[in-house]
Amino acid sequence: MIRSGGRACLVDTGCGPTLQASAGRLSSNLAAAGVQAAAVDTILLTHMHPDHSNGLSDPSGTALFPNAEIHLNEAELGYWTVDQNAGSAGYFDMARQQLAPYRDRLRPFAGEVEVFPGVISVPLPGHTPGHTGYLVASGGHALLIWGDIIHAPEIQVPRPEVTMLFDVDSALAEATRRRTFERVASERLAFTGMHLHFPGWSHLCRRNSSYQLVPDAWSHDL
Repeated sequence: MIRSGGRACLVDTGCGPTLQASAGRLSSNLAAAGVQAAAVDTILLTHMHPDHSNGLSDPSGTALFPNAEIHLNEAELGYWTVDQNAGSAGYFDMARQQLAPYRDRLRPFAGEVEVFPGVISVPLPGHTPGHTGYLVASGGHALLIWGDIIHAPEIQVPRPEVTMLFDVDSALAEATRRRTFERVASERLAFTGMHLHFPGWSHLCRRNSSYQLVPDAWSHDL
């Protein structure tokens, strides 16, 4: 969740009740934080795979965020909704079902634009055609939410050439991963993503001809 200018934004919505029982905890976590779904006015989607977007709507087709506008890259929206994929089952059906109750509140964008106060979209294509990261900046600090640049940190950080079955364009996904690695290492930019281990906030440094993930220090005062 990102708060800015008196507004509340979520980046992705998790998988809802559609995957394993240990997942889909967004609703209860928001409640524990004292946040009502109706208070969320913006949802930024990195992409439309079910573990990132199936928390938009419930099984009856009702929007779980009644006041939210949905922002996603125009290439991502087109990929999941174009007619040529109308007969495709699985992920395509789920994506359309999740978006259906928000049809009048879809806000597609292209390139690098401010999609929420202090948040700039960062095109990261390959994993999906419109896969997008979000650069959050405030008070001289910045954090890149990079979505699914990696899925298995222990493997893909030292070996960025390793791709995933779920990559729509594996060659482009690899090129984007290498470009993103170079950026966060060169700029010493903090980042997080949906498949990083706890605590999730990290930096990347160069190690010889490869990279090393450096998790941010984490402490909790009881």
